[in-house]
Amino acid sequence: ALELMKEMGYAVYVLGLLISCAESDCRQKNRAEINGRWADTPEKKWLVTMDHLTKMCDLTNSEKVLVYESTDVLNMRIVHTRGIAGLKDPADLAATIGHLKKDMSLKSAQEEGHAWCESMSLAGCYRLP
Repeated sequence: ALELMKEMGYAVYVLGLLISCAESDCRQKNRAEINGRWADTPEKKWLVTMDHLTKMCDLTNSEKVLVYESTDVLNMRIVHTRGIAGLKDPADLAATIGHLKKDMSLKSAQEEGHAWCESMSLAGCYRLP
């Protein structure tokens, strides 16, 4: 599909928002309380997504790139940028993905001491202050 878009003359811009697998699970469970669709984030699916995002950020696949680490949505951090005027690339994409891999499950996140997703019940996951 990417090659077809490029052949048709589309400019490919990438906007990436990175979160850990465990954070994704917590957010999905919170949404499920509202929409009733219960899902999880399998480790394999998260790893494939990170691989695809990294490939999309490659110079041969996209013209402009902006990727944030968005665990804290009120304080997102730019980890990679290309082609965006006024923004310097911090070149932190691979290291950030590596760091987020540590939180592949709620249990691993708790073992790492991350408080953002410690309260999980039938009512969902809640970010602690």
